[in-house]
Amino acid sequence: MAGKPEQDVAQLEILLRQLEKEYDQFFSGLLRREPAVTENAVLGIMRSYGGRPIQNSSLAFKLNSLVARYNAFRTVWTRRLREKEEGAPARQPPRVPPRRRGRSPSARRTPRPTRRNT
Repeated sequence: MAGKPEQDVAQLEILLRQLEKEYDQFFSGLLRREPAVTENAVLGIMRSYGGRPIQNSSLAFKLNSLVARYNAFRTVWTRRLREKEEGAPARQPPRVPPRRRGRSPSARRTPRPTRRNT
């Protein structure tokens, strides 16, 4: 964790993808427990760069993007975990009305009559 920033950011990216997969497996019922080991590894890397600036601006941007991505995922995971613990019914995807058969609405318009100059 106290290695080179390039290696740590690359490792953080890999661990974040793995954490996302493990949480998907947890919420689908394939895993019985939350992925605490992977999450602790992600948090350890993020904390090690918490107060330490990175001189390479592109690397600092990538790290900040990964931290923001983790925070967004964490918000979703917390909400889904709360729903799961409360016994809320599984969310259904939004219902899409059936499409009409035939031509598209723009093709159904009748052509305007043309005006003749008399």
